[in-house]
Amino acid sequence: MSEDIRAGGGQELLAPGTPAYEAAQANTTNTQLTDDTKARRSVYESSMNTGNAAVVGAEYGRALEQLHANPTDRNALVNVRALQDILSETDEGRGQVQSQMNRVLNNHRDFYSSAAAKTQDSALSQAARHLSSTYGGQYKKTNRGTFAMINDFTNKDFDKAFGQSSDGMQYGISDQNGTARSNYYDQAGMTSYTAQTLPEADEGALQGISNTLDGMAELEKNGVTLSEHSAMQRSQIVATAGDALGNANIHMKPKVAEQLQSMIIKGNSAQTIGGTNAGALNRMAESIEQNTMSSVEQAQLVSMAHDALSGGHVTNTEKAAALNHILAAAGQPTIDISQPINGATDVDSGSIPVPHEDSVPSPSPAPARPASDEIFTINPDGTISGGIKPFTISNGRLTDSGIILPPERPNRTRPGSRSSKPGQNGGERTE
Repeated sequence: MSEDIRAGGGQELLAPGTPAYEAAQANTTNTQLTDDTKARRSVYESSMNTGNAAVVGAEYGRALEQLHANPTDRNALVNVRALQDILSETDEGRGQVQSQMNRVLNNHRDFYSSAAAKTQDSALSQAARHLSSTYGGQYKKTNRGTFAMINDFTNKDFDKAFGQSSDGMQYGISDQNGTARSNYYDQAGMTSYTAQTLPEADEGALQGISNTLDGMAELEKNGVTLSEHSAMQRSQIVATAGDALGNANIHMKPKVAEQLQSMIIKGNSAQTIGGTNAGALNRMAESIEQNTMSSVEQAQLVSMAHDALSGGHVTNTEKAAALNHILAAAGQPTIDISQPINGATDVDSGSIPVPHEDSVPSPSPAPARPASDEIFTINPDGTISGGIKPFTISNGRLTDSGIILPPERPNRTRPGSRSSKPGQNGGERTE
């Protein structure tokens, strides 16, 4: 840089080595880098199929490796930035950015795990800095995992990708159908989505969440109890997926709907599926009816619905109806969650009060269902006997409204009372 950089008024030379001089020099350098990046993008767009994210991604990977070999190679840096500009504009392209950065991180793990990586301006820190300053908002919106990775790499923090979760899950980079994935960054930020933003996430982000749910299931299969944090993450993202899928006002691509369905199935059990948004359950039933759900996921969902209903894990009638919709869609018999009282009607939304012998009270708020030793039975003559502690009744009767009445008492005169007098309607009364 020559020393003809002038002050704002153009009247005085800036002294080399002063903060003002260095700032002006950096600004000029950044401007030139930006201009060179734009020009290089034009070259790429005229010489390769930039609409093919896989092709651009492969070239991006080569440019990152070139920059890693020589972090001061300005030509390599311009290539990296130009290719990032192209890739960051599409869902598949952003997936390639994540994959290729993961690949370089894994290829040079020894360096990126060293103290030197925390002080040198490495290939990944330079690439991440450009992404953060130019496309940070876009990555935050579409892939919280990649957004977290970009921020970490900008700060020269590369250790998280190779650590271990509190559950004992080992973090690392793995190849998944040609895509290099980090299970740490697949999980990072997954609870930051809302029902409105989750359907807008990139396919790669949704796949990362699905992978995380698979990993949690594998831990539990091996007898590991998830940490409170991991259990919370799973519960929250599954609930968010259900709320998004069940909201008729949230529109999403069919592929996204399939991925949200997959999350709900993977993250639930017979004990928890009843907590899922009823609209989402009905939508999944429709997927079964339309034959758009995989046979494996359909089998898992139908099994959960059956066990949830038959096991008494569902008390909400709307969600019970939605789970029965799933069973019916799969050609399975439905299950009534109302439990008969030895042949009598079980009133789920009201009580079964035992009235005072001189009055019939109004229904009170619903109590817990009777325990096994608190049973009413129907006698051969149609009357009802039994009790709910501390009340018992014999030869009562069940009204159409679900109230059990005691047997009618015969009119009688209490010992020592005055004689009976004629009552109304031709009957008698006692005083």
